[in-house]
Amino acid sequence: MLQSQRSQTIWRGRSLSAAMAQRMALIHCEPDRRKFSGPKRSRYPEIDESVVNYVKDRRRQALPVTYDMMRFEANRLARSKNIPGTQFEASMGWVKRLMRRYGLSLQRRTAVCQKLPPEFELQLMNFQKYIIELRKAENYLLAQIGNADETPVYLDMPMNYTVGKTGTRQVLLKTCCYDKMRVTVMLGAWQTDGNCLHSLF
Repeated sequence: MLQSQRSQTIWRGRSLSAAMAQRMALIHCEPDRRKFSGPKRSRYPEIDESVVNYVKDRRRQALPVTYDMMRFEANRLARSKNIPGTQFEASMGWVKRLMRRYGLSLQRRTAVCQKLPPEFELQLMNFQKYIIELRKAENYLLAQIGNADETPVYLDMPMNYTVGKTGTRQVLLKTCCYDKMRVTVMLGAWQTDGNCLHSLF
């Protein structure tokens, strides 16, 4: 009887410690995590470490890293180690599990947003009044009025997302120094029939 009570006490103590460990894991886990099962290490840890070092080296140089780049690097390393494709193939699931094990995530490039001037609404209303008064004074027909808009086309359009260490506050990406150079394209259309005019650069 004493032996059974002792074993029951030990079993309850193990259950309590396991429950406390699971509770702490639930508190500190990622919001999108669904389960805690699965291996802590992959079948080929040397490939994992090489791919993670590849990501870190590129991020130290402020170069972007994508899922496909990680998959290509992993498959290249596997073939160089004579690992056949039937035993290892870097899939999207493999990439996501690797990122979860090593604390990597998909991050957006940080940038300074351009704010509209505080008086832009007043300027817009004044422009509309000016156009209305000009049409009344000159007696313009609707067929003589068109709509036009200008849009910038940049010579270099860098990526906005990259894989990096989770929690990084500043995400930098190198460009070809042409990300600020642009040409302006003007698009226009007549107000009556809606026909588009030729684009002007």
